[in-house]
Amino acid sequence: TSIDLTKWRTRLPGGYDHYNDELERYVDSGITVSNGTLKLTARARPYDPANPGHAPSPSGFNYQLFDSGCISSHALLSYGYFEARVKLPTGVGVWPAFWLLPNANYQGEIDIMEFVNNGGTEHPNMIHHNNLCDWPGSLAYWADVNENTQFGYWAAPSTLSPTYFTDDWHVLGCYWNELDNTTTIYIDGYPVVQRRLGPHGQLSAIIFNMAMGGGWPTTNGSGQAWTQPVSLTDQVFEVDYCR
Repeated sequence: TSIDLTKWRTRLPGGYDHYNDELERYVDSGITVSNGTLKLTARARPYDPANPGHAPSPSGFNYQLFDSGCISSHALLSYGYFEARVKLPTGVGVWPAFWLLPNANYQGEIDIMEFVNNGGTEHPNMIHHNNLCDWPGSLAYWADVNENTQFGYWAAPSTLSPTYFTDDWHVLGCYWNELDNTTTIYIDGYPVVQRRLGPHGQLSAIIFNMAMGGGWPTTNGSGQAWTQPVSLTDQVFEVDYCR
C-alpha cells in the first residue's frame, strides 16, 4: 500500500528533484501504490502567466511545471539481471525511464528503458536504451533487425500496433555481464541489443522516474526542440514489480 522507504528514496540520487531541462519537480505526492502497483503521476501545476516556471521556448510556448514522482534505490548494485514490468503513459511530452546510475562520481549510466513520445521524432512504438559513459567503445556488438543502433532504440515491427508500448504491460530487462562488461537489453524476454560498457562496473542505484518535457520530448518533426506543447492531463508511469 506504500513505498518501503527503507529500500527506496523519493528523489533522484543526491536528493535532486529533476535533471536536465525537464518540466517536472519530484514530490512525494507524485508517488502512490494501489492495487499492487506503483504509480508515478505527473500532474500539471496551475498555470501562472507571471511565473510560468520555465523560460519561453524560441517558438513562444510558455511551459508550466509538473509535480511528479520518482524512486531510487538505497541499495547499490552492479552486474546481474535487472527487470521490471511496466505500463507507460500515452501523452505527448512524456519521458518515463527505468535506469541505473553510479552512486559516486558520474561515470555514465545504463538506460534500460527511456520512453519518449513527442509526436514528431519519437513514437509510442519505440523504446530507447543505451550505455552512457566517458569511455569509448560502448557501441553495439549485435542488434536485432528492429534496433536502430545509431539512435539507440528498438521499434516494434510495422505489423504490430503503432502504439505498441502504450497498449499493454511490457517487461523490460537488462543483463549486465561481469565477465565482459556488456549489457544486453531485453524487451518482453527477447534480447534486442548488446553493448560494451566502460571498465568501471560501479555500484549503481536503480531509478524509476516520470519526467515531463525537456528539449527531447518537445521536439517537432523537423527536429526543433521546445516547439511542441505537452499534455496537461495526468500522465501515469505504472510499475508492477522490479527484480
